[in-house]
Amino acid sequence: MSSEARPTPGPWDYRPEERSIWAEGGFIAGSVRKGNARLIAAAPELLEACKALVEDFDTMPDSDDEYVSAVARITEAVEKAEGR
Repeated sequence: MSSEARPTPGPWDYRPEERSIWAEGGFIAGSVRKGNARLIAAAPELLEACKALVEDFDTMPDSDDEYVSAVARITEAVEKAEGR
């Protein structure tokens, strides 16, 4: 994904009868397995939650190594999702 690409704004919904994912703006994906579909449909909310956590982490005092490592992994995932 290029840095100029923007995902379709959420929320996204899974329609099991169609095996497809839809947003207010229209069709997102089709022929999706149920387990994958739930994850894909949650993607906008997951991304926003991760970004909020990373922002909050920047204002926290000392944190333990395990938490620092988790936030680093989340930061990498957010950057991947945003094409950075």
